Amino acid sequence: MLPKMLAAGAGTLLFTTGGGAINPYPMLADTNIAQAGQRNWAINLHNTLAEQGIYVADVAVNLMIATQAEAPEGVPFRAPDEIALNYWNLHTDRTQAEHFISA
Repeated sequence: MLPKMLAAGAGTLLFTTGGGAINPYPMLADTNIAQAGQRNWAINLHNTLAEQGIYVADVAVNLMIATQAEAPEGVPFRAPDEIALNYWNLHTDRTQAEHFISA
C-alpha cells in the first residue's frame, strides 16, 4: 500500500494497539513489548511521511470493545460505532500521531 500512497502523495495508515503499549500491564508483558514497538513504528512513520501527504497514527484501545449489553459488569467498555468515530476523526483531522481510548 505504501508505494501506491507515496506515488499518489496521499493516504492514511491507522494502527491499533492495546493500552499496554503506553501503560504496560505485568500480566501482558510479552504482548505489551510488541505493541510498544508497533506504536513507536507508527509514530516514526507519522513523522517521516507527513511531508509526503501520508497520515499515520496509532490508536491504543484500553477498554473492552462492546455494547453495554455485551460488557461484563464493572468492565470499562466503549461501543464499536463510538470507537469507529475516533478513527474517522483521526483520518479527517490528520494531526495527531496517536490517540488513547480509555474509560
